[in-house]
Amino acid sequence: MKSTRLRACCTLLVALAIAAVAQAQPALPTPGIDVGDTWEFRETRSDGKTGLATHVVTALLPGGGVRMQQSDQTLQDYDSALNWLPRGRRDHALLVNRHPLKVGDEWKVSRRFPNPTSSEDGTARVVAYEPITVPAGEFQCYRIEVRSELATRKHTEQRFLARWYCPAVKWFAKEVIEVRAAGKKGDAAPLTLTTELVRFRPAR
Repeated sequence: MKSTRLRACCTLLVALAIAAVAQAQPALPTPGIDVGDTWEFRETRSDGKTGLATHVVTALLPGGGVRMQQSDQTLQDYDSALNWLPRGRRDHALLVNRHPLKVGDEWKVSRRFPNPTSSEDGTARVVAYEPITVPAGEFQCYRIEVRSELATRKHTEQRFLARWYCPAVKWFAKEVIEVRAAGKKGDAAPLTLTTELVRFRPAR
């Protein structure tokens, strides 16, 4: 009898703990993007190469999308969740971000390329709501993990992406991409690209 009561008590405590965690990680709504919002990132590759990248919102597009000016002064379009749309096409984009977000969400990702023999397919999942520290500061973020395979006629790539999407900065504050390529001439050395937010300047 005592063990039954103990199990019931433990089950109740676990349920209360899960409910408390769920309340602590609110669903992420669509961010309010404004013309002038600016993100500065530091990029570091596993081969030692580094760089800086800046993105500035220059226009709000129909349907909730935005246009951003890049470091090289080119303009690129993004959807309402700030997924990059190559050539402005949704079918060419890897839709890693979406709204609302909550831990446990999972969805399929895919993209196609102008070359019909190339494609990328995989699965994205929100695995945590956690604090991270980057040069721009400390933020509470949703950690999204994507595992995918990119295939062409000549080689395949196993890709892993971890992105920390942070409501306070309207976009991600950190991203890590790991790529392992295998081709007809053998496997290439794995490559990792780490991107961290250095500064976020909201328009208002």
